[in-house]
Amino acid sequence: MEKVSVPETYVHRIFVGGVFLKALNGVVEILAGIAFLFPARITLFFKSILPASFIQNPNIYFITHLKALILTISAHAGPFVVIYLLTHGVIKILLVAGLLARKMWAYPACIIIFTAFAVYQLYRFTLTHSFFLLLLTFADLLIIGLTWHEYVYWTKRSPIVE
Repeated sequence: MEKVSVPETYVHRIFVGGVFLKALNGVVEILAGIAFLFPARITLFFKSILPASFIQNPNIYFITHLKALILTISAHAGPFVVIYLLTHGVIKILLVAGLLARKMWAYPACIIIFTAFAVYQLYRFTLTHSFFLLLLTFADLLIIGLTWHEYVYWTKRSPIVE
């Protein structure tokens, strides 16, 4: 077996860490999709876990924006939002499972699908100017680059796993 260089080991660790973050993101999207099936429950949930004085304090930046986000999403959480979150989450988890198992189909699928996600997020950015969408797009582009690197590395150095 060929010895792997130290920089290659670090790149692989970053790839695995990024892929795990994508899996976590997928789980959060699935949970959010399920939660938005019951939008009134979202507000009740946050009211139950946070003290009333904390929720009512307009000086707490995070809470103020979280409340606004919850109200906005709850008001617009129609079937599209639910389906979008659930399918995104499931797709990400399936891709992550394939990548971690080194299934060769998963590498190009990941690159194509995350590129589509990034293009859509950039389109949404032109409408919303959301800094969060830029962060998500940057993360997707990073994962695309790392996935390409891993794909090239494994196709050159190890037998294909199907």
